[in-house]
Amino acid sequence: MTDLIVEQPGAFVGLRSRRLRVTTESEPPCEHAILNLERVLIVGRGVGISSDAIRACAADDVPIIFLDDRGALYARVVGQELMGTARTRRAQIAAAASLRGAAYARALVVGALHNRAAFLKYATKNHRDERYARARDAIADLEECATAAAQVDAADAPSIATPLMALEARGARAYWPVFGTLLRGVEWPGRVAPDAEDLPNALLNYGYGVLEAEIERAIALAGLDPYAGFLHADRPGRVSLVYDAMEEFRQTAVDRVVLGLLNRDRPLNAIEGRLDPSSRRTLAQAIRERLETPVRVGRDRRRLRVVIQEQVREAAAFFRGERGAYRPYPDQW
Repeated sequence: MTDLIVEQPGAFVGLRSRRLRVTTESEPPCEHAILNLERVLIVGRGVGISSDAIRACAADDVPIIFLDDRGALYARVVGQELMGTARTRRAQIAAAASLRGAAYARALVVGALHNRAAFLKYATKNHRDERYARARDAIADLEECATAAAQVDAADAPSIATPLMALEARGARAYWPVFGTLLRGVEWPGRVAPDAEDLPNALLNYGYGVLEAEIERAIALAGLDPYAGFLHADRPGRVSLVYDAMEEFRQTAVDRVVLGLLNRDRPLNAIEGRLDPSSRRTLAQAIRERLETPVRVGRDRRRLRVVIQEQVREAAAFFRGERGAYRPYPDQW
């Protein structure tokens, strides 16, 4: 299974038999069997797609994701089969004002903070210089935040997001400066989202857009409502649950990839915060490869993409009362 990425202005995606046919002004047409596609990514402006192609993708549960040229997801098309069951969605909505929803939110923040610390341990394991010392301090702060988050009282379900997000923000202040010290030969102005002008932040923002599409598909397959979150505030059009579920996987799926690409001196460019087409393809391919990489889960090894799907299904089962607790994904370095 692979992703089809269409980003050249003037390109058009049509349907020929059970294959998507991509035509452009400058290259010969190419065809892709729908059964071999995980999803279709339409990137940037000036790309067209036919209603026949949309219908065929919907019939085979292949989501069509629309990203702007900075990687922000602004629309998606999914088939009716991906819309889930009423039972799961009712349980999710009910959990928002209950101990289950509060416990889920708390577990997400604890997991995200632990995974930031784990990533810094991984990234500095061969360093014994000032960067290691700074990372050690940041790791201690992140672990302290995780401990504090685990102790937040879930009984106050409606307002639990406030103290949790404060601890998450404190963790970010510890994490991002150290991330910048790990970059070689690249200017790091600090974490900027979404309107970054520098290359590292442009890569991170675009990478998170790719991850968002992956998480959104997993949520649809689990029958959950992507708009009803527990940590991120509900707003019209905001996929709050997607942003919630991303917290566990940002470091292992995106930060690790971006750091590796930049430090291997891959030819990457951004103009006014927008990655050029070659850089977008390089990053998207690297993230796809990471998603297909086996990672440790306890004593087992499973592809990261499968782990994401499993975690979202575990959340759905927790909301339905089929699990006694939700355990976040522990990134192991």
